[in-house]
Amino acid sequence: MKLFTTASYYGSGSSAITDLLSEYSTVKALDSDFECRIAYDMFGLSDLEYYLVENNHRHNSSTAINMFLRLCGIYGLNKNIRFENYSTIFPNFHKSVIAYINELAPMSYKGGSHVDIYMKSDLFIFLLKIRGLIYNIFHKFESTNDDSAWLLKGVTPYERELGKIDYHISYPINVFLEATQRFTENLFGSVNMGNNEYLMVDQLVPVSNTMRFVKYFKDLKVICIDRDPRDVYYNEKKFWKGGIAPSEPKMFVEWYKATRQHKLVEKDDKNRVLRIEFEDLIYDYEKMCHNLESFLGLSSGMHVAPKSKLNPSLSIRNIKKWKDDNEELPNIEYIKKQLLDYYPFKYD
Repeated sequence: MKLFTTASYYGSGSSAITDLLSEYSTVKALDSDFECRIAYDMFGLSDLEYYLVENNHRHNSSTAINMFLRLCGIYGLNKNIRFENYSTIFPNFHKSVIAYINELAPMSYKGGSHVDIYMKSDLFIFLLKIRGLIYNIFHKFESTNDDSAWLLKGVTPYERELGKIDYHISYPINVFLEATQRFTENLFGSVNMGNNEYLMVDQLVPVSNTMRFVKYFKDLKVICIDRDPRDVYYNEKKFWKGGIAPSEPKMFVEWYKATRQHKLVEKDDKNRVLRIEFEDLIYDYEKMCHNLESFLGLSSGMHVAPKSKLNPSLSIRNIKKWKDDNEELPNIEYIKKQLLDYYPFKYD
């Protein structure tokens, strides 16, 4: 099974790629509303690699494993905070996570370190200090050389008090990538019940530093998609109002530059990563289908339902909505002028 994924910026149109590839007979596409972010979310696979391989202090690595398990617990909630419940997508999600961690850290015991307390809430820290203050009042600093010294300082590690924290011993420098690839392959194999040759999953890796994340998957190809900044600005200001992109023109330009700065310096493996513009799917549909087929190893004969999910004649309605908005046209011109080095504006 080969994996395809999209990577996009805010509002840049990754679902269009998912829709297009869904029209191919050999491609199984997961719902584009499901974004699988386990590789690059904080405390995800990338952080796990950093703390287990690159910054492998015993306290850091143990806490990183616990935070990864906590993140996966959030992913698996029946009512997830933002995205689809991973446990409903991957039937073996919990078991796969546990097996993965057991492979990375075969030894664990009840313990912990001061690092674990960093992850606790402000309320917990406050109550902990209150406890230390009360202890000081009643014991008048009589003992400072034994375990109670932690209490006197008001920074008692919660694992010492509760004994519920697993302290993990891990040093998987030579096996991390192999174990991680087995983990991700097991996850996605569990949803490919029809044994399709290709599986399409949205947002497996980010658009920046993409090559760092590609390595977590055995056979992955990435389509990074960007979009005319004027459309992103206008849609955010008039329709989306999601709060992710600024709606003030000068601030928007700086935000757009900051989020695309990596493109000026990063180099991709062209066999693994293809970067395209959303407008090409609309204005140059046939050529883009050919380019995608060539990159992904598909054939035109597999395209059994063309334009059934991505229809350029319909999608074009979502482009350049600002053309008739005279009030916004000066802002639109300003944005284009400031971002000529960041976007090609091929269809003006």
